[in-house]
Amino acid sequence: MNKFDLAKIMKEQIPTTTNIPFMGQTIAIKPYLSVEERLAFVKSVTDSCIENPDYAFGSFDYVFRVALVQYYTDIKLDEIDSAEENNIVEKLIFYTDIIDVLCAHTKDNIRELHDHCMESIKYEMSFIKNPLSSILEMLHSFLSDMGESMGDLNFSDVKKVIDELSGIDEGKLAQAFYSFRKSE
Repeated sequence: MNKFDLAKIMKEQIPTTTNIPFMGQTIAIKPYLSVEERLAFVKSVTDSCIENPDYAFGSFDYVFRVALVQYYTDIKLDEIDSAEENNIVEKLIFYTDIIDVLCAHTKDNIRELHDHCMESIKYEMSFIKNPLSSILEMLHSFLSDMGESMGDLNFSDVKKVIDELSGIDEGKLAQAFYSFRKSE
């Protein structure tokens, strides 16, 4: 009796890349991303948009399209460091059919990937837009859990700490909180 060999079937039936002619050159397009690559994609888009919270949704379309090209093709966009090169990237993703070509040759659901990125950004933005309430909710939850395990916890002292927190600059607190979460 033959053993079912999924790796062999995947290698034979699903190519790792497809070579496609594009603007007089050949580019390799991945038909799908691994789970790790999908997670990295969402994190990359989220982090790029969150770096400037006031501009997060304005930059999303650009950042998402650049990530599509970076993750699904062999076109190298991660070494762009000048305004001129950035202008070339902008023209590539907005004024050519690279995104249409890419989407036509992937088997992944790009709309689903888009939605995951938007949800991740909204989640991260909730901490930046309203950091104090998010932190206080986490603190309340933590203290409730502590109170259940430590019956002699003095809640009047805890209340004093929370009252002190209310005078903190929310913007600085949000940035510190985001930096801390990013470093985890």
